[in-house]
Amino acid sequence: MQSSSGWLFITEEGVVHQWTGSYDASPAIAHLDSRYHTDPGLLVNAEHVDFTTSYSDGQLQISILNGYTGELHFRLQATDGFETVEQTFLVNVTQSLDDDDE
Repeated sequence: MQSSSGWLFITEEGVVHQWTGSYDASPAIAHLDSRYHTDPGLLVNAEHVDFTTSYSDGQLQISILNGYTGELHFRLQATDGFETVEQTFLVNVTQSLDDDDE
């Protein structure tokens, strides 16, 4: 598939790579699950999820709104102005804040 940053491909395991001329040289840019290889339409027909984040005392809090449950994939980057680090993680939402109000 083609994106605004060039050609991409998804492995059977759901790893998204940016094409750079050969399979071995193409860096992984995202880790999804195998459903996205089976049905790439999930990338363009994604469900909109409202959420807020806050960071306090060394903890990141993610608050999901509007009753969403399911998996969310996050990529977090931090920098000190000299070096950047990146972490990807999966959040499995089993209950949203709105569910507490019902």
